[in-house]
Amino acid sequence: DELPREAKLVQILMRMRGPADGGDLSGVTRPDPTVVAVDLVNYTHDEISAHFKDKNTITQLVEDLVQGRVDPLRAPFLCLDVVRFDNELWSLRNRRLHALKTYQA
Repeated sequence: DELPREAKLVQILMRMRGPADGGDLSGVTRPDPTVVAVDLVNYTHDEISAHFKDKNTITQLVEDLVQGRVDPLRAPFLCLDVVRFDNELWSLRNRRLHALKTYQA
């Protein structure tokens, strides 16, 4: 039986899964980083928390981006882990993606 599209995406995400709460994925093999427009990247969750694990807020990150305190192309923590599925990109870092999309808007 052919799995539905959503089930295939879940399988791919589970293979890349790190510790809960967007933990360390450094042990997951991945290609070299590629710069893409955040408009091309989809969320993997319908809802996200307003705070990161370190208690900082998405709003503060957006403010840091706007004020130039954080460079979105140079800050390593803003390099998103994404999965390509059915020719679409899906982020494993939804709060960071949301901050980048908000900043870009």
